[in-house]
Amino acid sequence: MKQVSRPKLLVDPWGHPLRDPVTGGIVGFADDLDHTLTLPVRSARILWALPNESNGGFQRYRTHPTDETSVFMLDLSLVVGRGIGLAVPTVGLTIWENKVPPVAADADWTVYKPVAVLKRAVYATLGGGIDGKDYQLRWLIDDTQGNSWARTTLVLCARTS
Repeated sequence: MKQVSRPKLLVDPWGHPLRDPVTGGIVGFADDLDHTLTLPVRSARILWALPNESNGGFQRYRTHPTDETSVFMLDLSLVVGRGIGLAVPTVGLTIWENKVPPVAADADWTVYKPVAVLKRAVYATLGGGIDGKDYQLRWLIDDTQGNSWARTTLVLCARTS
């Protein structure tokens, strides 16, 4: 069986390459030799963590259809300085239903690939959720200098048109 090579470049929902706001370079995976991101590029969802997110300002991923599997990525390039890495065993992700108060919802989702680190970004391959529910993806990331970065992102589960 012939293997199909998949692109290792992150694009927005319209197919345009994403640029790193710090370096201006295209965000891609040319050095991803072990091919840890094996899903089609259009299923990737990426957000950049902002330095001042501790005030409760949440960012939202684009809508996730419950019958699809997606890579959810949080890039910390704007938060974690150059030369500082992310501590792989101490990266965590929990999922909560976005209501007051939030309710643990890890059981609504399937983790196909656990949280992993790629340079100054973390990502997980997730599927599921329940149509019409809004979720919080709570990331807890430690860097190699002992700093902890807690970030909450949002995703709505719904069919896209």
